[in-house]
Amino acid sequence: MAGVVIEEKKRKEKMKRYGNWIRGILIAAIGAVFCVGCATMQGSWQKAGSEDTLDAYEQFLKNYPEGEFTARARNKITEISYKQAKEEDTIAAYEDFLKKCPDNQFLNEVGKRIKYLRPVESEFMQVNKNSIVELESFLKKYKTGGVTLQVKEAVENIKIEEIQKSGPGKLFKIPEIVTINDPAEEGKRTSFTLSTLESGVWLLKTDYSKDLIPQIVQIQGFGTAVLLCRGATITLRDMATGSDKVAFLDVLYSGSVIRFKGEVLFKGITFKGEEDEPLVFILLKDAGLVYVTGRGQVILRDGREVKLPVSG
Repeated sequence: MAGVVIEEKKRKEKMKRYGNWIRGILIAAIGAVFCVGCATMQGSWQKAGSEDTLDAYEQFLKNYPEGEFTARARNKITEISYKQAKEEDTIAAYEDFLKKCPDNQFLNEVGKRIKYLRPVESEFMQVNKNSIVELESFLKKYKTGGVTLQVKEAVENIKIEEIQKSGPGKLFKIPEIVTINDPAEEGKRTSFTLSTLESGVWLLKTDYSKDLIPQIVQIQGFGTAVLLCRGATITLRDMATGSDKVAFLDVLYSGSVIRFKGEVLFKGITFKGEEDEPLVFILLKDAGLVYVTGRGQVILRDGREVKLPVSG
């Protein structure tokens, strides 16, 4: 009888050790799965951070709606969405932002901006978009707001059409900057804003709806090709690389429009355009670089300084 009791005791101890072993394996397995999940989440968060885009953070939240980085992802979405609304700077953009991010730290700023924009956008609806007088009067009254960019574009287009129709006349021009290229096809007019990113490096940006940037690319077996990019920001070093470089003016056709913002050294001539009203020039085959609109000054190769617009 005593032997049976001893054997039963041994069996129970053995089962207990086996149970502890099984529990240990399960705990280790669960821990491993948890660690893999953490590692995956950590990697996804790092990837979203490296991309730093609205799409990247929204995709992260879709994959991990709850977790260590959830609040930070939502904050990044709010910050980027607010930045986009500010860049567009219209009532519609701010209202879309508030719908997307109703609880945010920018509520006060957004409320003030919408209040400012209401009379701006209301008056914009009454402006005759074909009247240079009404458009310029609007710009004197309102310096900022998304619709002012549309007004500036309309003013620029009207003046360019007049120059192309009647010629440059007595407008200030720089005949030594010329293009040998014929006018571009209709709808393919190159236009962009040019500024200095750093010493020796230009920044080209599309600011208006019809803007196009010429970008030179290398195509294996065919040499170089020119792409026209809309809604882009590129540097000049993106435009010509390798041994087969193409001169910048070689890809600018007659009718191309350049806006000089800030101080830009271009073909040995210094342009100093105001930030809010950059100097706008159109490149014409038989006339050179012709002044269109904007404020600032030009320092010519001989050292002469010309203030624009020319008074009188």
